[in-house]
Amino acid sequence: MDFPCEFVIKVMGSAEANLQQELLPILNKHIENLQPQDITCRDSTGGKYHSLTIKLTAHSQAQLDALYREISARPDVLMVL
Repeated sequence: MDFPCEFVIKVMGSAEANLQQELLPILNKHIENLQPQDITCRDSTGGKYHSLTIKLTAHSQAQLDALYREISARPDVLMVL
């Protein structure tokens, strides 16, 4: 992968948690100039889960690794793709 590049991260978690608000400090820490339109939130059909799609410009593999590690460590996050 050549950096910088456009990259998309999908995060799935429980609908009981306000996933977007909970992850915002982590996202702002690792992503420069994150804009509200860069994050899309969808509910599952049954309403039990939320899915976030985050579009970003990745500057390095280290940046992506740190972002994945920190998001994955959250107890309300079920999966990060």
